[in-house]
Amino acid sequence: MTGIDAWSWDRPLPFLAKEFRQTGDSKVIWEAHFAGIEISYCIWKASQLIHYWQPYGFTVCCFPIKIKKASAGWVRPVAIVEEEV
Repeated sequence: MTGIDAWSWDRPLPFLAKEFRQTGDSKVIWEAHFAGIEISYCIWKASQLIHYWQPYGFTVCCFPIKIKKASAGWVRPVAIVEEEV
């Protein structure tokens, strides 16, 4: 499973289009989406978590792991379940 907090995990379309025009290589178009060709995966957007899991009675928080000089990294997901008293 992978997750993102951006509009897409591919590069922005203007950059993809420019590289495609320069190289003619169609593999640069939506290249991140090809990651699941051999091994399937699931992508979720952090902003959409509450809409999917809140109706089931729990909240999910994802605590990012900081990586020096990196713009991204993994998270420690935690489910918070409210107990009825």
